Amino acid sequence: MKLLSFLFTAFISVAQAQTDISIPTQNCLSKNRFLDTCENITVPGKLYQASNYSIVLITHNSAGVDERHHRYARHLNTLGISAVVLDHWGARGVSNAQWDFVSAARRGASAHNMVIDVYHSVAYFKDRGYTNVGYIGESMGGGVGILLSKREWQHHFRRVSGKEPVTLTAIASLYGNCNERYVYDNYLNVPLLILIGSEDQDAPAETCKSYADYANAKGAKYQFVELPGQHHDFDAPFALKRSSDAQNPARCVADVTYDQIRGKFNSKTYPNTPKGWEEWKNDCLIKARNNSARYGHTGDPNTGFSDWGKFFKETLQ
Repeated sequence: MKLLSFLFTAFISVAQAQTDISIPTQNCLSKNRFLDTCENITVPGKLYQASNYSIVLITHNSAGVDERHHRYARHLNTLGISAVVLDHWGARGVSNAQWDFVSAARRGASAHNMVIDVYHSVAYFKDRGYTNVGYIGESMGGGVGILLSKREWQHHFRRVSGKEPVTLTAIASLYGNCNERYVYDNYLNVPLLILIGSEDQDAPAETCKSYADYANAKGAKYQFVELPGQHHDFDAPFALKRSSDAQNPARCVADVTYDQIRGKFNSKTYPNTPKGWEEWKNDCLIKARNNSARYGHTGDPNTGFSDWGKFFKETLQ
């Protein structure tokens, strides 16, 4: 019994060990054109080592890193998979982008920069011998997972960095928005799990189910899983509640061409320019005072872990 207790304690100690790392990346802004101004920065991360060949990059939501992301890492370690928690906002001196998405994006707190950080991180770990690199993101980070499944974003990374992007092995998108359909959408041959709650009023399940069908018809490899009775942030470190300070992007569903954005909820068109995107977001985002959505877990903060854990076991090992 003493030997078993020692081995169990040693395993937990290894699984929870953290190493601080810094990943060279870029902060890119859209001033006159899309992502036309970039500067070099470093993104801090916490590495949880469990494997030398499989690792999952963990991306936070619009509020930033919290306790749940470290739970993700520890759970991945129990599966024999390494993990790294990336702090995109800490690198940019930003917090709580959901208070004002447009203003935060002007400082680099955008899904676009999260994608750039992820591609730099994939290269970082590939250079260190990892053969399988996965990704998991929740809420805003879940939307980043959708972008990472698109060939378009490999082009953008190549353009701003001058480097050849390395494709991820697998992607998990937790309650991320699935709002935008581009006429030039083209998808990578990468398995992607969409995990979303049936009661989510921030990233509605019906919107993401429709998007998954749309993407799969264009060659994507999406799996869609709906969790009955669950809301946005179903694995949060807090119980179900309303938010008094979060903007809600549920109305920001749009069809996008090379020249324009057409909003679904208001049928209005906007130019496909940095200014046009800001105007569209200012119109479609539901203000915090009018946001009736609820956020948080319904009793189990590890809701969904078995689903995405199985997904990564099947794709990374």
